Amino acid sequence: MHKSFRVTRFPGMMREDLQQATLQVKRTVSSASIQTPYEILSNLRARPRWTPSESFSELPLDPCRAKLILLGVIFRCLHPLLIIGVIRGDQSLFYSSPVQETHKDVHRTRVEFSRNTWSDHLSAANAFKATREVWYRKGRAAAFEFAVSNRINFDRVYEVLQAAVIRLSP
Repeated sequence: MHKSFRVTRFPGMMREDLQQATLQVKRTVSSASIQTPYEILSNLRARPRWTPSESFSELPLDPCRAKLILLGVIFRCLHPLLIIGVIRGDQSLFYSSPVQETHKDVHRTRVEFSRNTWSDHLSAANAFKATREVWYRKGRAAAFEFAVSNRINFDRVYEVLQAAVIRLSP
């Protein structure tokens, strides 16, 4: 079957010098390229003196996570990116175990929550949303049972919910 595919050129990354592309990515951004979007955003805001750093400084996130949240606003997928941003990649929402059987069960659960996207981030976001939904409908005890049965770290779910409550409280 692969012989029936048409011959194509090499992908752009293979034609380019990787070192040059890396240096271009690491290059600092000019202040002129930031000023125009900044002015547009300032004109849209009700506050006359708004800076992006003020908004990001109010979030309990490191700059990379804050950028993730900003991209969520831009691409209109804020809800899952907020969850992913608060969960943090270094602390999994799922339990990990050295026991092979348990490890396989955790992996199976992650795949189920990923809904065939094979994304660890979306898997964690979906698991969090499912646990939160059980909590809101049936209470904390039922959410705990749901989390345990799906090998979800309930303490992490609670931390994420608390982060939302703290940020949203007046």
